[in-house]
Amino acid sequence: MPKRCFSKGKNDNIEVKHVGGMLNDVYLINARGNGVETKVLAKRFKDWSGFKWFPLTLWSFGAKSFAVSGQARLAKEAAISEILHSEGFNVPKILHVSNAERIVFMEYIEGENLSESIKRVAASTDIATLEDLCSKMRQVGEILGKIHSHNVSLGDTKPDNVLIKQDGTIFLIDFEQGLKTVTKHGI
Repeated sequence: MPKRCFSKGKNDNIEVKHVGGMLNDVYLINARGNGVETKVLAKRFKDWSGFKWFPLTLWSFGAKSFAVSGQARLAKEAAISEILHSEGFNVPKILHVSNAERIVFMEYIEGENLSESIKRVAASTDIATLEDLCSKMRQVGEILGKIHSHNVSLGDTKPDNVLIKQDGTIFLIDFEQGLKTVTKHGI
């Protein structure tokens, strides 16, 4: 994604930081210039031959097939994200997809993942903090139920893939194992 996509000034400063991914490369791109800061997440999909999903494939044999090629996971990430965004769910906006490079650029969501929230609350003795977390977890369950009612299966639901922004807004991320099912006559 060219520099001009992030900002327009000549004195721009662009930093790229590897932020995760053992099976995918994930980078945070931070562009600063002319008093504006833009953060973008870039996720490059590597090919792997079932390393992560092999145990699940055995366990769920016949029930769920997992995408292992980088191209297939990229396609699912972009498609499910667009479907959910168009249905009004809080997901990062897709900014650019390069099939040739197997990379997707998306809006960076600043927030704490649900796993971190659970660990933080577990160490707290404040009952209001615990009640707030329980409320957030209930909301996440409701969101997942609504997504399912739109015939979408996320495939990799875990607390790490739920972000809670400072204002309490809940975002879902990581749709590379998602699937949209088509039903006939609501069946």
